[in-house]
Amino acid sequence: MSARRAALAALMLGACTPLTFSNTAPVDFTRYRSVYVAPLVIDRYELELHGLSPRDYLIEGLNAGGGFARVDRDPGVVDTHLYVELRVQYDDGFDREDHTYRVTATFELSTPDGRVIDRGQVEDDDSDLYEAVEDALDELVHHYLPSYRL
Repeated sequence: MSARRAALAALMLGACTPLTFSNTAPVDFTRYRSVYVAPLVIDRYELELHGLSPRDYLIEGLNAGGGFARVDRDPGVVDTHLYVELRVQYDDGFDREDHTYRVTATFELSTPDGRVIDRGQVEDDDSDLYEAVEDALDELVHHYLPSYRL
């Protein structure tokens, strides 16, 4: 078999290799089934995202795609509390078309008695403030996706 045919055969065999997509959840959603989303601390801006406050946008996202069985606005009987602070940085860039908003969402998930389970931060930037906030909150929802393997 020529070198060219061997390379082509190897390439074809490699094309049939299955891909695996997986995610390991940052928390045990069988143990921590519910979350209270505290009012978000937002740096300098009053925002509404598609008619929702950033907190409601996050709650809607966690309900739709997060691993928690219940996402609540009331700190009553829940397994965890999620605290989020949004910081917005504005960069003018070199001209008017080059401006950027960088949104950093710092978060902490804890038990009601204050024991920290998970913490971190996600960020996104965009020329549109609302898009940057939405994207940062979407990243936070993605952080709390349940485990999967496809």
